Order: sequence, then structure tokens, then C-alpha cells
Amino acid sequence: MEAVALEVKENMMLSGLIKREFHARRGLNGRIPVYLLEDKNKKVLLVSQKLSLLQQHINARIASDNTERVSVTGLSKTIFSIGRRMNGYTKFRFRVHPHGLEDGASAFESMRDGFECCVVIGNPACYNIIPK
Repeated sequence: MEAVALEVKENMMLSGLIKREFHARRGLNGRIPVYLLEDKNKKVLLVSQKLSLLQQHINARIASDNTERVSVTGLSKTIFSIGRRMNGYTKFRFRVHPHGLEDGASAFESMRDGFECCVVIGNPACYNIIPK
């Protein structure tokens, strides 16, 4: 099944365990990661199991010109560079937070306050979005 972008409205929430997506790679610690991407401007919060899906969504829907386009390499470098010179941001705007499948939904719900738009990117069968 093809990946889709599902907006999580104010009256909805991501609940429970997130199921592993097909071809989702394991992280360095052996766990399947869930990536939360936050926008420094508090415009968008994205969640996905694949950095490539985050990159495609940003470049297709968020980046207004070529200078705001991101790469998978740039996003992956933000995971390990928190606290360094750019404070973990790529393009001075986007930061990636890795979490495990078990705590990905609760981390997403705890971070989503203050963001204009919250989006889940991936196979809809792997994410349980319910009304609050």
C-alpha cells in the first residue's frame, strides 16, 4: 500500500502502539524507530517510520522554494547533532526526534500542543487515529 499523509485534527488523537511498516529499517539500537519532525516555527509536526517519507512531504508540501528543500542525509544528521552548533536543526527549521514503536504515539501526543498542523505519514493501517 502506498504511503499517505493523514492530518490529525484537534478532536482526534494517535493512540496505542504503532505497527511496523513494511521496509521500515531498524535503528542503531535494534529498535524500529518512529521519527517525529518538528518545525521550529510551530507550523507542522510530522510523524513517520521512514525519513524518506518525511523528506518527500516537506519538499512537496512545505518547502516554498529550492532553498527550503531538505535531504534524507540532512534530516538524519539532525538526530545526532542536538546540542551542537545548529542545535539539531536542518535548514535552521526542522528537527527530528527518534522514538521507539512503543512510545511513538505518546511522544507525538505530548509534542503536538501549539502546532498548527499535525500529520501522520505512512501506511494508514499502521497508525490508529481515534476521536478524543
